[in-house]
Amino acid sequence: MPTVKGVEFRNALGHFATGVTVVTTLDGRGEPVGITANSFNSVSVDPPMVLWSIARESGKRSVFESSDNFVVNVLSDGQVDISRRFARSGKSRFTNIDWQPGLAGLPLLPDCAARFECRKVYQYDGGDHIIIVGEVEQFDETGREALVFHRGRYAIVDVHPDADGNAPGSYEDDFLMALLMRATYEFVAPFKVSMAELDLSEAEVRVLTFLYGHGDCDLPRIVYGTMLERGDVEVAIDSLLAQGLSVQGAAQDSVVITDAGRSKVIPVLAIAKAHEERVLASYTTDQVFRLKRDLRQLADRSRKA
Repeated sequence: MPTVKGVEFRNALGHFATGVTVVTTLDGRGEPVGITANSFNSVSVDPPMVLWSIARESGKRSVFESSDNFVVNVLSDGQVDISRRFARSGKSRFTNIDWQPGLAGLPLLPDCAARFECRKVYQYDGGDHIIIVGEVEQFDETGREALVFHRGRYAIVDVHPDADGNAPGSYEDDFLMALLMRATYEFVAPFKVSMAELDLSEAEVRVLTFLYGHGDCDLPRIVYGTMLERGDVEVAIDSLLAQGLSVQGAAQDSVVITDAGRSKVIPVLAIAKAHEERVLASYTTDQVFRLKRDLRQLADRSRKA
């Protein structure tokens, strides 16, 4: 086994995934103080006790050492910016944060996964850290997913596929093919209704938006990119040419969008974006990023399979 060294030891510890918290209190003048910490653990259920640690070199150490109370705000997966803010030095951490006073007036941060309001009961020397133990006097939880830190990066909690060992469900509920088809149908149906007012067929919309993003394209590429039948694409192209929304491209059998076509696409994109935001309103920024990333990866891997 190799000799324990600082950097290597820290890297090895990074394999242990932790939650991310912001611990808050009030200083001697009654001003809110907070610091990002992932060294948070439960100690006891009865009595309810938790601990966390703060670096000896931290500028906030003396405040937490002298305070009789603290709050552990367990961050949710959409609060990476909050974690980064309280990890930095400076005096603007609480600016534009709608925090509320809890027990003893201590800051409770909004939109957290959970919050534990504690009375400090012990304080220990922990090498280059001070270990602070508190008895939980009050807590709440919101059902939001917690933010995770793993191997030096922020991460998102997800359920392991073997977590419950349940038998496969019905085709509609458990097979990816059926789930993707149902999700696509439910997502696209209201969008099609909104598109009706633009006097374009579904095929024309798909061809026009594809040309908007790809420029001069030949027929096979348009068929592949729009996922339409060749005959439907040919009819749509003829209609777009007749309306002056597209013209013949430089290459043989190629088509390019016109300025009039680009103007026609703008409301399509606006309607599509507004619809997306309505459907994903309850998703965090990180969840939307992960959803789109996973769908792109799925499409790419399915094409190569």
